[in-house]
Amino acid sequence: MRLLFLIVIEIGLLWAQSENRAFDCNKIFEQRKEELVLRLEQIDAQVQALESLREASEALLGQKEMALSTREANVTATLAQIEALKSAIEVVKNENAQILEAIKKARSDKIAEVYTKMKPAASAQVLSELPLEEAVKIMHALSPKVISTIFAKMDPKKASQLTAQLNRQDDIKPLPQ
Repeated sequence: MRLLFLIVIEIGLLWAQSENRAFDCNKIFEQRKEELVLRLEQIDAQVQALESLREASEALLGQKEMALSTREANVTATLAQIEALKSAIEVVKNENAQILEAIKKARSDKIAEVYTKMKPAASAQVLSELPLEEAVKIMHALSPKVISTIFAKMDPKKASQLTAQLNRQDDIKPLPQ
C-alpha cells in the first residue's frame, strides 16, 4: 500500500509539474503576445508617420509644381514681349536704314549738283586733291557728260587712276555721312 501511496504521490507530483509547465508555457505565450502587440503598435505608428510624410511630400510637390507653372507662364509672357519688341526694333531699324539711304542719296545728289555747277577746271583741281576713293565716290554720282568735261581738265595720270577705279564697280561705296 505504501507502494501504491508512493505511486499516487509520484503521479500527483508529475501531474502538478506538468500543470506548472503548461502554466509556464501560457505565461510565456502571454508575454510574447504582449511583445507582439507592442511591436504591432510601433509598426502602425511608423505606417502613420510614413503616410503623413507622403501626404506632406505630395502637398509640397503640388506647391512646387504650381510655382513652376507660374514661373513658366511668366517666362513665356516675357519671351512674347521680347519677341514683340524685337519685331518692333527690326521695323524701326528697317525704317532707319531707308531714311539713311535717302539721306545718303540726297547728300550724293547735292554733291553731284555742286560739282555739276562748278567749272570743269575747278572740279578737276578739287577732285585731284581728294583721296582717290573719295574722288571716285563723287564722280560716281555725276553724269557721264560732266565726268568727261572734268577728265578733260584733269592731269592725265590722275584721270586714268579715277577711270580705272570707276570701272571697278565692287569697290565703289556710298559717300560717308
